[in-house]
Amino acid sequence: MTKKFQSIINKAAPFISLLCIGLIWLFVSEGELIPEYMIPSPVDVAKAFISEFSLLMEHSAVTLQEALYGLLLGT
Repeated sequence: MTKKFQSIINKAAPFISLLCIGLIWLFVSEGELIPEYMIPSPVDVAKAFISEFSLLMEHSAVTLQEALYGLLLGT
């Protein structure tokens, strides 16, 4: 039983860690402990990701292309 419980904890730990980081981020941004221009709320980030998805993908493609060029030149 202990081995099975340890296995569950090992698999859940990354998700729990991400959840804790997300909650801390939410509380810090919503509590206005740090100005919004420095750390926007995760809700604002998600809204921007959805509304500007095509622009983000366009810029991501350029960034990936530049990274591949750098890799090719480096090797």
